[in-house]
Amino acid sequence: MSNAERSSSLWRVVLDTNILVSAFLFGGVPGAILQAAEAERFTPLVSAPLKNELEEVLAEKFSFPEEMIEAACGRLWQICEWIDPKIHLDICIDEDDNRVLECAMEGHAECIVSGDRDLLRLPPIPALSILPPRAFLDRLQTAGKT
Repeated sequence: MSNAERSSSLWRVVLDTNILVSAFLFGGVPGAILQAAEAERFTPLVSAPLKNELEEVLAEKFSFPEEMIEAACGRLWQICEWIDPKIHLDICIDEDDNRVLECAMEGHAECIVSGDRDLLRLPPIPALSILPPRAFLDRLQTAGKT
């Protein structure tokens, strides 16, 4: 299978900030998801607003210095497909959740992985699953993508 065919067969996935923070700080299931992304088991999607949110959370809530943020996020930004959302959604009370949805919708994601209860409780969105980390990892394993 060529790289183009392989890339087109991969799931397109938005990893919410809470998943990435957990992966960097604690490992566990979110860490395994990040490792699967690095191993090219799926295509992680990101947008500038999501990048900014992650970097702000790491700096402000967890006191990561700039060098540590670069060390944690540098590889991630290289493997992500960058999305520039043109749509503006106002579905969620939390504006950051709307940015996650915008990236997913514009990037034609099959899945959002999040621990955010507001996102997980949204009514079904056609062609988009919103899954907690364990359910996503289980799907990857079942599909033979891990």
